Amino acid sequence: SIIIEDLNAGSSWIQLNATNPLCTSTYIDTLEVEVNPEIELSVNGNVLSVDDDSYDLVWFLDGNPIDGVTGGEFAPDQSGNYSVMATNQAGCSVVSNTLFFNVNSIEENDLFGVNIYPVPTSKWLNVELDINGEYCLEIRSVTGQLIVQKIINGNGTQIDLSSCAAGSYVLSVIGNEGTQNMRLLVK
Repeated sequence: SIIIEDLNAGSSWIQLNATNPLCTSTYIDTLEVEVNPEIELSVNGNVLSVDDDSYDLVWFLDGNPIDGVTGGEFAPDQSGNYSVMATNQAGCSVVSNTLFFNVNSIEENDLFGVNIYPVPTSKWLNVELDINGEYCLEIRSVTGQLIVQKIINGNGTQIDLSSCAAGSYVLSVIGNEGTQNMRLLVK
């Protein structure tokens, strides 16, 4: 076996000479050296995200893998400790920092006086704001997938959710004042 230590990431070339009393053979090749991935988990409103989603990602809740969540963003519907394992093309893996996410904290901010009804809903969702203005409304699945994005001009709108699967979603109203997040249930 041959051990090569202290190589930097990137391409390096190696030369191997094999000699016996009758001849010498030389082998030259390029060696690709991968570094361990580095990944940082952060929270922005109701969405957890990683700083680099170019790796193969596996999300964890309380140390257990979350089925079906492989993207760089995730909107949790359960409180707990979240982390992400990133694996590069060479098979090197690293686990991110762990963040505690409290689902109940989604409803604690009340920047705009948002009222949504009916909840749960199966078709139309009414969104009313206490103040007029231009706002961006987003609805995301618990995996972080953007389902609806709509600009609101005024103090309310109605959204057709009949094509959404039953389950939990997160509604975000984004304005100059900040972001207000609310849980939404579609039946």
